[in-house]
Amino acid sequence: MKLFIGILLLVLTLFTAQAKEEKTSVNSNSNLKTTYFSSYHLYSNTKNNSALMNSIIFTALIVAFISLIMFIIFLRIEKPKKLQLKNRLKIIQEPFYMEKIHRKFMLSKPQQGDIVERLELFFKILHIKAAKNNNVVIFNYDPKQHRYFSADFKIISYAVHMLTQFVINIISNSSIVLTIKSINATNNVYKVTLKANTNLIEMDNNIKDALKGKTKNINYKKLVIASDIAKLLGSKLRYQSKSSEFEFSFNLLLTPIQKDNNHKFINEYKNEISAIIAEDDINSFYTLTAGLRHYDIKTKPNHNWEIVKKHITDTIFKPELVFIQAKIIKKLSKNDINVLKEHKERKNITFIILSNNSSYDDVNKLLDFETFILRQPYTQDALLAVLNRSQQVAMGGVWRIS
Repeated sequence: MKLFIGILLLVLTLFTAQAKEEKTSVNSNSNLKTTYFSSYHLYSNTKNNSALMNSIIFTALIVAFISLIMFIIFLRIEKPKKLQLKNRLKIIQEPFYMEKIHRKFMLSKPQQGDIVERLELFFKILHIKAAKNNNVVIFNYDPKQHRYFSADFKIISYAVHMLTQFVINIISNSSIVLTIKSINATNNVYKVTLKANTNLIEMDNNIKDALKGKTKNINYKKLVIASDIAKLLGSKLRYQSKSSEFEFSFNLLLTPIQKDNNHKFINEYKNEISAIIAEDDINSFYTLTAGLRHYDIKTKPNHNWEIVKKHITDTIFKPELVFIQAKIIKKLSKNDINVLKEHKERKNITFIILSNNSSYDDVNKLLDFETFILRQPYTQDALLAVLNRSQQVAMGGVWRIS
């Protein structure tokens, strides 16, 4: 376009210059004829004006012709650009994100490893992501269950991570339980389940379309990826929804390797350890209770804060460990916090905070005494690490693997 305008201006400049030159020439000739041939003046002036008019018409035709040629060239250049831009916009608006949704995944060579450790690599990200909609992710893996397998951990972990992130993004103020459980020990089949007590009926059709690969909605990208990987693993991502809960699940074929992980943990200082848990989420409570019992730590069945508070202040009962959900701590009055501090010093209690997501990680700043923090989702190994750190401080003893 700029080239066309430039050439057109150049032609017009030349035309103007030529017109001026013709006019000057005519005026000069006219003066001479007036001086020497005054009797021929009228005829000469008419002839020169006719020549000037012809010159102008000829130049105008040249300008029009050149302009037409340049316009045709301009159309030939600009039309492909417009088509290219139109195609690019179409790609961005429609197939661009679908292309990313339908990424091609490939299985890699199976590796030997600990499935819990592999999944844990993503837990820090989930802890942060869960804060967006104030959710909490709970990892439920039976401490007595086998953990060492030969499998494609990379793609399995990615599928679980994508599915969990999808659920985190579509619900709020909920607990999401991630469970891996053996359903057929003979055939080495394990079931991965993601469950939440939330109603998703309004999204049923969209979710089912995504699992069939029919969606074009970018918000279902992670679900489509998880579904594609499940198929690649020889399984199928299933979805069930009820009035008060929903569930995603798929099966895994995991080949166990001969590595003993049935560790027996021994309390070196031989004391009986008791713990109380203040937790308003029943799934989180049961998961933590199972983990503590694996280390022979006794727990109280009630998780209500008021009852837990009575156990803390009771003159007879002396718990070594007190787990308190961060959400509960945020609601405590200054007087309640002072009560906790007083009995921590009097009974030598270790306080461990359960942080639902990253928005609760700084809750210990509300307390002016030492605490330990356990970030959800956590593994049995993370629980053990916190227990060992806390008990080294409190009693100088640890749990060890026999």
